[in-house]
Amino acid sequence: MCKITKKHIETSNKFPLAFASKPLAILKEQCYNFGIKWEMVQKFGIFSESGVNRLQISADTSRLMSGELPYTIDSKGRMSFPQRFREVIGDRFILTRGADRRLVAYSEEKWNELMLRISSMREGREKEILKQIYIKGAIAVEADKMGRILVPQALREYAMLMKDVYVVGAVDTAEIWDKATYETFTQSIAPEELYLALGALED
Repeated sequence: MCKITKKHIETSNKFPLAFASKPLAILKEQCYNFGIKWEMVQKFGIFSESGVNRLQISADTSRLMSGELPYTIDSKGRMSFPQRFREVIGDRFILTRGADRRLVAYSEEKWNELMLRISSMREGREKEILKQIYIKGAIAVEADKMGRILVPQALREYAMLMKDVYVVGAVDTAEIWDKATYETFTQSIAPEELYLALGALED
């Protein structure tokens, strides 16, 4: 048994995650989901010739989000937002446009980091696109005592939110999708693309 410590993977808190006799593809996927650098696992982990490993990793998972939760949004744009996601990004967070007609929710800290990164980009088409989609459409929202938020009309129209929606955990951000759009997007991912994405975990 090998242990990758806080020092090895540069995390702030210790959270034991046991990997017992798991194939490499699954291990890589789980490491990605928990924000663990694969090269650190390769450096400090123990693997057999068959590609099976046994190790224990210390990782901070308290700031990560996952899962897809169905909700409804009313005609005024009011909808519930999961408490478990609010515990990560706060009751007050930034909501903006994202790719593929999704809305993306950032903690204020993550949002400020993103704005600084975009601001530091050299002038060009890529910077203008990010400013147009992410920055200009952003607005701060805050959950009320019942955990509901108000999605502005402009964002509802962009994401085509009518009634049935999904709120999705996407590691360090949360997303709001129209139900049909989300299901269509998920079904559009070919198995070959998924395998390539898993393979990219080595990079």
